[in-house]
Formats: sequence, structure tokens, C-alpha cells
Amino acid sequence: MKRIVKWLLRIAMVLVVIFAVFLALMTYTAYNPSEKEILHTNDKVLPYSIDTLKILTWNIGYAGLDADMDFFMDGGIRTRQSEEQTRKNLDAIISFLRENQDIDFCLLQEVDIKSRRSYKIDELSAIALIMKKHLAFFALNYKVELVPVPITNPLGAVESGVAVFSQYNPCQAVRHSYPSSESWPTRIFNLRRCFISLRLPLAGGNELIVVNTHSSAYDNGTQRQEELGYLRSFLLAEEQKGSYVVVGGDWNQTPPGYPESKGTTYFKPLAIDEIYMPVGWQWIYDSATPSNRFLDDRYQEGITQTTILDFFLCSSNITRLNVETVDLGFANSDHNPVILTCVLDRKLENNLEVELR
Repeated sequence: MKRIVKWLLRIAMVLVVIFAVFLALMTYTAYNPSEKEILHTNDKVLPYSIDTLKILTWNIGYAGLDADMDFFMDGGIRTRQSEEQTRKNLDAIISFLRENQDIDFCLLQEVDIKSRRSYKIDELSAIALIMKKHLAFFALNYKVELVPVPITNPLGAVESGVAVFSQYNPCQAVRHSYPSSESWPTRIFNLRRCFISLRLPLAGGNELIVVNTHSSAYDNGTQRQEELGYLRSFLLAEEQKGSYVVVGGDWNQTPPGYPESKGTTYFKPLAIDEIYMPVGWQWIYDSATPSNRFLDDRYQEGITQTTILDFFLCSSNITRLNVETVDLGFANSDHNPVILTCVLDRKLENNLEVELR
């Protein structure tokens, strides 16, 4: 009996040591980006005479969260689709983007470049091959050598991020790290949330700022509030400069005034406060069509919970012409794409001047 106890103690000690070494290695190799990282600069870009813009935002769910998929973090049990289905999803996503190449800016989230969950398919390169009119800008927000949960079928290695495909060459593209209050060791296995900003000079001296954001999801709301505060400071600084600002992305929150969803055990999309931004800023979304479905089970139309998490925020000097959530039935992602058509108000002012003359 004593021998059995001794062996059990030894085994337990070995397991503790292995776990400690694992945590140490993961901590040492953890992805820790700077607050700001320059992705692109070009000081020779001439000012653009931009009037009307067409912008798409779409969380493509790394081509793994199609209508037949559930996900363990949302109350489901699975970590990934089959490789065959993942490739079919990516082909469908690429086909949609190919048909919409007239869009000026494509803001994509959850684009994998080397992840177990998407069979190490370089989705960024695959999409870039067909977006021949666009320049690609990419920022990592999830880079972990091994996500060890769930224990029976770990998520494994993840390398993923947010991407902007732009028909315009910006004078600057920047990755901005969101603040994080997560504690160790949870933090080393989670995302490093961020947003990308593209800065384009405009004729007349002002600038157009296009932002792609992807906020936190599985927190009690505190983390998302910190991220909103950080983004707000950036936006207000641009407003003071007279910039034209468009923010799109997966906010993992509902827009102000939109009914809150029940959510799942692990994910509840809280509503953004109506006083978050000053008067004049506009929340733009298609209230008639959901942009997201919950992943606690496979998608069943009319049964599965849906909501709006993907939308735009525009400064007061931009006018919405149209916004549409394209209902793809969540066939290849747990999000539907949203397309905004808007106009910089200076065009309206110029037209008014012509009419008065």
C-alpha cells in the first residue's frame, strides 16, 4: 500500500512539473504586441478626391463556423469542422468576395493564416489572390502555440487576425492593441484584441480614417468596456482634426438601442451605451436582418438565436446612403456580411454650391 501511495505521489509530482514547464514555455513564447505597430507607410501618396465609399465588414469565422457547426466556447461541443467542409466554406467566402470586388474597403475578421482549427490553410493568401484590385493589410490578434482546451480535443495552435483589403493606398496603416485586464495564466491562451486603422489623405487637407475592429466576446463586459474606451479616445482625437471616420467590424456587442439578446451560458452580447459617442456620430446597421447567429448548436432557421454584432460607426461628416446585411443563411460562417454605402459630406456641400451658382 505504501508503495502504491509513493508511486501515485511521484506521478502527481511529475505531472505538476510538466504542467509548470508547459506554463513557463507558453508564457515565454506568448504573443505580446506593442500598443501600436506600423503595418504600412507611404509618404508619397497624393491626396484622393473621394466622394462615395462602399465598405464591407464580415467575420468569416475562419471558414470553420458554417451552419452545421457548434462551438465549445458557446455551449456546443466541437472545436473544428472537417477539412473538406472548411475548404468548401472558404471557397464560398472567396466566391462572394470575388463577386463584390467593386467594394472600396473589405474589413474581415477571424482570418486564419496557420491554425489547427482551419487545417493550417493560409486563408489570407487565398483571399488576396482573388482581390486583385485591393491592397492587403493584416494584423494578428490571436497567436498561441497550443490552446489546451477542451482537453479531449484541444483547439491547438492558432494564428489568426483581422484584415483590410483596400482599393486605395493609404499613407499609413497601424495595428492598435486594445488594453487587457485578463490575469495570468488565462491571458497567455487568449486573443490579443486590436483594431487596424487606415489613414488616407484627402484633397482639401483632411483625412479619411477607416477602422476594422474586433472586440472581446467571452468576458463579463469589463474587457469590452475598456476596449470601447480606448477606441473612443482614438475616434475623438480624429474628430478634433476634422477627419472623416468610418469604423466597421465585429463588436461582439449590439448597437445602442437594439434589443439585447439572451445569449448563451458563456457569451452574452451586451448593448453599447447610447451616450458612448457624442451627438452627431452615427450607428449604422440593417435592423431587418441579423448579422450573427449563436453557436450553442447547429443553425436552425427560426429556432437558433440571432442578433446584430456587425455594424458601422461613422463621424458626423459622413452621410449614409444605404446599409445592407446580405442574408447568406449563415451557410459558411456564423456571421453575415454587412455592406455600407456612404458619402463624404463635402460632396453634398460641393453640389449645393454648384446649385446655388
